[in-house]
Amino acid sequence: MGAQIAAMVANAGIPMLLLDQTREAARLGVARARQTKPDPAYTAETWALVSAGGFDEDLTQAGACD
Repeated sequence: MGAQIAAMVANAGIPMLLLDQTREAARLGVARARQTKPDPAYTAETWALVSAGGFDEDLTQAGACD
């Protein structure tokens, strides 16, 4: 569900950092969201605005987010 929400925000042109327990878990969430019908992203380019991260490795990046 988080990846789908990230896609909806990315549809507005806002870059998104999707955090999960691990980067791999976040990547899998994005992959599952991309397979849903209808695709939550308006265009394939929207997914380029969504980056996946893990809490341990990337939580510090959240401080730079709006």
